[in-house]
Amino acid sequence: MKNKKIFMIVLILFAIIFLLSVFLFSNFLDFISVIQKKEIYAEGTVGERRSVGIEINGTAFKFGVIPPGNNGKKEFNLKNVYTQDVQVNVYAKGDIKDLLVINENSFVLREGGSKDMIVYFSPPHGTQKGVYKGSIVIEIRNTRIKN
Repeated sequence: MKNKKIFMIVLILFAIIFLLSVFLFSNFLDFISVIQKKEIYAEGTVGERRSVGIEINGTAFKFGVIPPGNNGKKEFNLKNVYTQDVQVNVYAKGDIKDLLVINENSFVLREGGSKDMIVYFSPPHGTQKGVYKGSIVIEIRNTRIKN
């Protein structure tokens, strides 16, 4: 009876160690698969009169003033400069994230390939007026590491 309890305790400890190892290894693979991550400032204002946003040197997405129920659009091009295919993930963060629509969030970009991207600032009817800020994140991942 005593040996059975010890065996069960050892078995449970091995199970816990195994599960913890799997969890840590998967997080490690996720971490090392990121080749590059870039955050680009994004800002849009919800208001009555439409006006164009001005960006000085391509370092931000400024949508200007957009009335609720309308949208503003910004376009950019992604080019794969790596010597391999890459996984691209594009997403928004901050107050603005629920008001942005990205034409494609996750895709594989072939070696030497490029892709035209569109981001819409699209406040629905009923959106509170004000300035919404955040960022658009472009994450490049190694496709050779399966995560």
